[in-house]
Amino acid sequence: MIKNRPLSQHAQIAYRDYALYVLLDRALPRLNDGLKPVQRRILFAMQELNLHASAKPKKSARTVGDVLGKYHPHSDQACYEALVHLAQGFSTRYPLIKGQGNFGSLDDPKSFAAMRYTEVSLAAISELLFDELSFASVPWQPNFDGSLQEPTHLPAKLPFLLLNGCSGIAVGMSTEIPPHNLYEVVDTLLWALDNPDSSVKSLLRCLKGPDFPTGGQLHVSEDDLLKFYQDGKGAFLLQAHIEQHKSQLVVTEIPYMTTVSRLIEQIQALIQQKILPSCELMDESDEDHPVRLTLSFKNQPNATLAQEILFDKTDLRKTYRCYFNALNNQTLPTSFNIADYIKQWLNQRLASLKSQAEARLAAIAQRRHILQAYLLAFMHLKGLWEILQQSDEPWPEIQQLLGVDDAQLEALSHLKLRQLTKLSSEQIRKEDDQLQEEQTLLDARLKSSAKMRSFLKNDLQKIAQKYGDKRRTQIIASEHSPLKANKRSEPLRPEHLETRPLAVALTALGWVKTLRTEKEQDEVPLRQGDQLLMKTTVAPATHWVFIDDTGRFYGLTQDQLPSGRYGEHFSSLVSAPSGCRLIFTCPKQNFVMLLTSLCYGFALELSLLQMQKRGKPVMKLTDGESLHAAFILCKGDDLIICDNQNRLGIIPFDEIPQRQSGRGPLVCKAAQIKHIFAHNPQEPLKARHISGKIVLLSREKFLIKRAGIPKALPKNASIEPPSTP
Repeated sequence: MIKNRPLSQHAQIAYRDYALYVLLDRALPRLNDGLKPVQRRILFAMQELNLHASAKPKKSARTVGDVLGKYHPHSDQACYEALVHLAQGFSTRYPLIKGQGNFGSLDDPKSFAAMRYTEVSLAAISELLFDELSFASVPWQPNFDGSLQEPTHLPAKLPFLLLNGCSGIAVGMSTEIPPHNLYEVVDTLLWALDNPDSSVKSLLRCLKGPDFPTGGQLHVSEDDLLKFYQDGKGAFLLQAHIEQHKSQLVVTEIPYMTTVSRLIEQIQALIQQKILPSCELMDESDEDHPVRLTLSFKNQPNATLAQEILFDKTDLRKTYRCYFNALNNQTLPTSFNIADYIKQWLNQRLASLKSQAEARLAAIAQRRHILQAYLLAFMHLKGLWEILQQSDEPWPEIQQLLGVDDAQLEALSHLKLRQLTKLSSEQIRKEDDQLQEEQTLLDARLKSSAKMRSFLKNDLQKIAQKYGDKRRTQIIASEHSPLKANKRSEPLRPEHLETRPLAVALTALGWVKTLRTEKEQDEVPLRQGDQLLMKTTVAPATHWVFIDDTGRFYGLTQDQLPSGRYGEHFSSLVSAPSGCRLIFTCPKQNFVMLLTSLCYGFALELSLLQMQKRGKPVMKLTDGESLHAAFILCKGDDLIICDNQNRLGIIPFDEIPQRQSGRGPLVCKAAQIKHIFAHNPQEPLKARHISGKIVLLSREKFLIKRAGIPKALPKNASIEPPSTP
């Protein structure tokens, strides 16, 4: 059936459906078990294959095949990567899968072998997801083709969303939940059970903070922790554990989701660029020591200085941003704070225990009902034999003799002759007594919420005793937020200034190069046919701005500035449109004047702009117009403009327009700009080899006055502004 509707309406409906699919069926985990759909289906398929912890492992390809064929018809490689992630001890805090074979390493997590070479089984802790799995404990849903049933979530005995964390990018929402320590999570649950109205601050007495599988040091303030657990979003400063032995640095723990190979590349680049003092780098990582990088320096001061440089310039220190987003009990995307999450998880856990108890009571009542029929049959065994021997239709008579219903009569019809012994009757009575005792216990638990909570507390304590382990990530508390302190606008140390570039050169063909020695500054090496466009002396800055003739601004850090004989072309440094050319560069903390080829322009403060490598359009230009000039303007300077007719205009600083974007007003009516520069009014005006007659505009009325100037002025000549006629 073909429906006609506007394209805008169709696009809106299609995008909404896609967004809901990504949110519910791909990117976000469930509050109940902390798993995404693909992870849940992998574990459920392994359970269906009887790959429990004590079973013999099977090929990963067998599991992936069952997952794709029965529950998750998507890419086999994506499914296998999800399986590997659940088995990697450096990626998952409490791995749910036990793998045999090459499952990658901390040096290269993506180096795992193909699924035909590896074998898997469920880890022991996975029993906490399947011990109570039944149709009574969780809702079930049909699979993608309706031929099978799968659980909507697993009846987890622990909040695995906190234990293992989760990472996912959906449509309009992302999640980044850090892992936590099992002991601390259980202590938090026990506290919340005893104090149902606990605040976030009180829960943080038990939940100390994230605990990453790779260890490291978490530098955090109390306000940062409270902000994340209160608002559901925040950031932490995570850095490696480095031991210093005199002139030697040994890295033994690295931040979460950081690879050893990437760190080695970064350190080697710093050594080549002479930002890091000369040292010997050795990778001593092995099976017993997954991370062990040794850096040997000439002396102890160099090692001490290098430690701070490594933290500042490499992934040995990184900011870990967190967003606590997940699907709640109603399958709606929700941003949680820790108190709401703990409360909702405990409520659904208590509800699950209640539904399981009710289902068990119904099963016990049904079983005892059948056992009563068996006991009646033993009591009237002779009468039963007589009826069976004499009657053609014995079962109606047996039902009338024993007074049983249809269900009991059906059970009696399946009773075997070998079960009609005295020993069997004693076993039936014993089973009935045990069921009655369990029934009494469950009745009491269902009638008392306190007993239900007590049962849950005992269960949590047993789990913690069996699966708990020590904290791996060291938490270093600080009074002030280390995130703000980590934002450096100054060089690390005065002693380190000699390793920083002395100048940055920009050529006419767009090559960028850092000049680190005085010899390079005096004689800048250029390619054939190229010429030096500008050379900017480096101030103590970590961020640089590059401007092209289309009015786009690009931001680069000090580390991204190239070195080498000729440097690098700006097209390899930034994402610039084709056909443009760079015209200016300077540190970000400067005040800059912009002027177009049609004499429109304004001044702006670069530190207020947010720029990246892909560029930001700041100056808006018309067709045929280009950005003609850009230069540093100190506050208080006058603007001096000379056109191609040798007319000179002086504009006071107070009359210079200031904006952050746009085109700006008409600065002057010159036909074509020839020279433009800034001048401090406190100093005499210096001639800049301007030939012909120069027209000076008076400061008061901007009246024109012609003055004869020699064609070649000495560099030290001064031109005093003329008096107003």
